[in-house]
Amino acid sequence: MSKLICKNKQQGQTSLSVLTWLVAIILGITLTLFLMRNALVKATIEYVAADQDISVDCIAVDLSWQLDVLITQLCITSPNLSLVINDAVWNRADGHISVQAMQIKHHLTAQNEQITPSDSSFELALIPTNLPSVRIKHVQLTSSLLAEPLAFSLNLENATELTLAGDINAKLSLKDNRVSAHVNWSAFDVVNYVPAAKAFVQQYPDLLNDNLLKAFTLSSDIDFDGAAIQSTHLIEFTEAVLLSNCHLGLSLKGSSALTIGDIFKAHNMTADFSELNIHVDLADCTSRPQLMQDWQAEQFVITLPQPIDIQPTQVNLPQIIISKVPDKAESESWLSLELKQFNYILSGEMTADYQLQLIQDLAQYMQQTGKMTVLSRGSVNLSLADSIDLASSGWGLSAKQNQLTLENYHHNSLSIASAQLGFELQGNQDMGLALSGDLQTSKLVTKDMALNEISSQYHLNIMPPLNFTMTLDGIVNKVKRSELEVASAKSQIQLSGQLHPDKYNALTQAISALSLTGKAAVNQVHDSANSVAKVGVQFKVQGESLSDLTYSLEHQVNDVQSAALKTLNISGSIQGRIQDMQQLTFNGVSNIAALNVSINEKQLKLAPTSLRHKGSSGLNLQTTLSVHELSYAGLPIGHISQQQAEVKLEFESVKVSTIQALISQILPDLTLVQGNFSGTVNSSLAPENGVFSVNGLMSINDVGGHYANTLFSGVDLTLPVKFDSAGLQLDKTTLKISSINPGIPVEKIEGILVSEQGAFKFENISGDILGGRFSMNEVWLDQREQVFDVVLQDLDLEKMVALQNQPGIRVTGKMMGAIPIATQGASVEVDNGRLVSQCGGKLTISNNAAFDTIKQQQSSLSFLENYQFSQLSSKVTFKPDGWLYLDLAFVGENPQKKQAVNFNYSHQENMFDLLRALRVANGIQDKIEKNITQGGKQ
Repeated sequence: MSKLICKNKQQGQTSLSVLTWLVAIILGITLTLFLMRNALVKATIEYVAADQDISVDCIAVDLSWQLDVLITQLCITSPNLSLVINDAVWNRADGHISVQAMQIKHHLTAQNEQITPSDSSFELALIPTNLPSVRIKHVQLTSSLLAEPLAFSLNLENATELTLAGDINAKLSLKDNRVSAHVNWSAFDVVNYVPAAKAFVQQYPDLLNDNLLKAFTLSSDIDFDGAAIQSTHLIEFTEAVLLSNCHLGLSLKGSSALTIGDIFKAHNMTADFSELNIHVDLADCTSRPQLMQDWQAEQFVITLPQPIDIQPTQVNLPQIIISKVPDKAESESWLSLELKQFNYILSGEMTADYQLQLIQDLAQYMQQTGKMTVLSRGSVNLSLADSIDLASSGWGLSAKQNQLTLENYHHNSLSIASAQLGFELQGNQDMGLALSGDLQTSKLVTKDMALNEISSQYHLNIMPPLNFTMTLDGIVNKVKRSELEVASAKSQIQLSGQLHPDKYNALTQAISALSLTGKAAVNQVHDSANSVAKVGVQFKVQGESLSDLTYSLEHQVNDVQSAALKTLNISGSIQGRIQDMQQLTFNGVSNIAALNVSINEKQLKLAPTSLRHKGSSGLNLQTTLSVHELSYAGLPIGHISQQQAEVKLEFESVKVSTIQALISQILPDLTLVQGNFSGTVNSSLAPENGVFSVNGLMSINDVGGHYANTLFSGVDLTLPVKFDSAGLQLDKTTLKISSINPGIPVEKIEGILVSEQGAFKFENISGDILGGRFSMNEVWLDQREQVFDVVLQDLDLEKMVALQNQPGIRVTGKMMGAIPIATQGASVEVDNGRLVSQCGGKLTISNNAAFDTIKQQQSSLSFLENYQFSQLSSKVTFKPDGWLYLDLAFVGENPQKKQAVNFNYSHQENMFDLLRALRVANGIQDKIEKNITQGGKQ
């Protein structure tokens, strides 16, 4: 029994010893685990997440007396994330985890930046479904994808529902290994936290202001599978965008989608706006171009039919379409601008292909009809400098397909059957800009003009540093205006220079090294009565600056034909300087090489005429001074001078023989051999009363020559001249002629020359003839029908009888009388003219063979051999054919025979023959022939 008791006692001691050792071992293990808790937790975490390349950098884990897990600090790092947890408690009793603070830092590795594909992702399937509820009071998320850290609180219930509150307000749920969320947010939030968006907004602070961004709100549904994020966003935004000079109505309605392929490895996003309606309203935009206002281009729709690639530093848009919303009445109108492969880099670089289409029915606007079509294709690129200065920015443009077409256009009195404008535009910051194209127009008609065809080509090159060249060629065919027609007109212009944009406030410095040359020709100009074969102009302007330019101009006018001008060829040249764009000097010459004039169906050929010009002008009449020397037939005859608005034409003592060739064509029988003419004509280019007028004084001095068989000399006339709206007006003036000798000398002729209603008349005429005087009241110098009296006084009978050249017959005494002369055209007639002796006279006849023969037959005639008469009267009749009839009546006596003698005598004589004989007898014909010779020499 005692042995049994001892044995049991030993066994009990052994069991107690084993138990003690077990407890000790457990306590040791537990103590070891507790003491090595941080290392064990770290190893466990790193082992479980080995494929995620996760490491634990710091850890402080403890247990409460209730065996709750206390985490003072936990630091976890992965290639893309670093996580720091502070003051976390896992309450095992209710399965609740609370975290005081969590800091998450996300960053991109070099591998991420190169966007190398990877199959790794965050496996949501690994998340246990029976996780305890988690509450994190303060979460701070920092990422290179975010402009600022995000701060929020986090609640996780049963690993299926996550709620975020703070900078992000969202509710997320986990189902089927996917996280879905619903978030309400605004563009203001995106700008604050997305660097790309923030950088974009900072470029346009006035446009994209905070109020506008806050008004842009979205309702988003987000789906996350552990790597990729897919989201849809409902947008409804209507707001007025206030620009500096334009109120822009903007409306966005619809949905958009956003996809991020892998938030851990890639940082690009894809956005789909194909279901979003973007509407722009320009109705309240006062700065709209006038053309857009006329066309009522107010409503536009922007469409983004293809997904957009958004990266932190750039945005790629495959297609943008901007189109005009047509009115109901504009079924055939269309306006769209399409941008393809639009790439915008936030540093300021942009590239895009574009296509502009416009089909505009003009019938609705401003009383216009017609159809306009515009098509333009090309590409652009732009690289803005930091200062957004275009002059220092890089750019490129290529637009090789551009065409504007106008069909059946009508507006008021203007109509165009068709017009096509095509051009190419290309360039870059290194080579400059080149523009070239052509314009083709057919059947252009205005109220009073029609052009059948217009064709032009143009080229413009602008090269660094703003050197430019331009050429313009144009042709117009078949122009008609009323009765005026032009067969064709052609022009060519070349312009080059250098622009200085920084000096535009000083016009003379804005362009340097200027060279402008050109020429133009107009062919076959005519109307119903006039024609011009050709008009040509050539010009050149050049200078190192606009403050000092030289210019030259040449012109030709060939073969002018009209009712009065049969042939007119004009040519000339002028050159000078333009200083400070204000002062112009010039000198040159204009020549009329051939001029045939028709006056009263008579062809006149004028000698070559020229004008030599010299002057200066301040580009207005008040500063204009010029002199133009006038030459005719190679001889100077006068000059034209201009001082401000006043113009004066002066002829200074020009020999009349200078224009003898012209006079001979007008009056072939008139030859001038001596004398001068002079004159002054004044006018104003800016009359005070607005009525143009000319005043002048023309003089001829001591002019002599002959007209047909009549000699004349000593012609003096000073004639005041005036021309205004009432026509040509001539003041009364005195005409003096020393001598006219058609065979019978007429001397000291003087009278008043008067112009009335376009015709001349001679008044108060007097002169000497046959030793006596004659006078007339007035004679019209045209060919009208008229009757006027010639009053004769103190005619010497001896000189009158001497005209018959009868030797031995002599008559003394004086005659007086009145001769009524009737004229009509070139016809002259006298009927019932009367002559009477003034105080008697004496007739003696001796040694006259003809009288002696008649006396033998009539002895009573012997009483006339010594006859003294007390009265002598005669009736005078003259016929247009030149026959003069005299019916003479004598009353007197023969003092030797103491016999009273009264007798009547009738005499007829052809005065034309008599004057011809007298001219021969007096040597007048020889003088005329001598004058003709002298005139020919001159």
